[in-house]
Amino acid sequence: MASELLFDGTQYHIDFEDFERKITENGVKLFLLGSPHNPVGRVWTREELAHMAEICLRHGVFVVADEIHEDFVYPGHRHTVFASLSQEVADACAICTAPSKTFNLAALHNANVFIATPQARKAFPRELDAEGFSQPNIMGLVACQAAYRHGAD
Repeated sequence: MASELLFDGTQYHIDFEDFERKITENGVKLFLLGSPHNPVGRVWTREELAHMAEICLRHGVFVVADEIHEDFVYPGHRHTVFASLSQEVADACAICTAPSKTFNLAALHNANVFIATPQARKAFPRELDAEGFSQPNIMGLVACQAAYRHGAD
């Protein structure tokens, strides 16, 4: 289920009341966050992210933050890594990034997942195995390493 964004004629906003209501009414325990948002391109402010984090922490919701578009932020905007809000937030989330958009490597199916807590990090490979994603793409790993090590701005 999604919490619809509000549009004021110039920019999209989060309906925090709807967001929290859907969490409580449906017993949500996992929230998938697009940051920056795709497809509207909205870069969430630190305050907006902190408000989402506070609601999720209060209700025991683990956040998977898809930050794959973090490198595509226009001047005047700043991407904030969700886990950077606090140690408490970092312990209750996983951050997903990838070289696919920035370096045009989408066909190599590679991503990075940063998980702070040992318990969640230990559970992650089991979940990947259950989904059939147990073997990494070696070409993707090499391309990712090369892109991050030698890629230009």
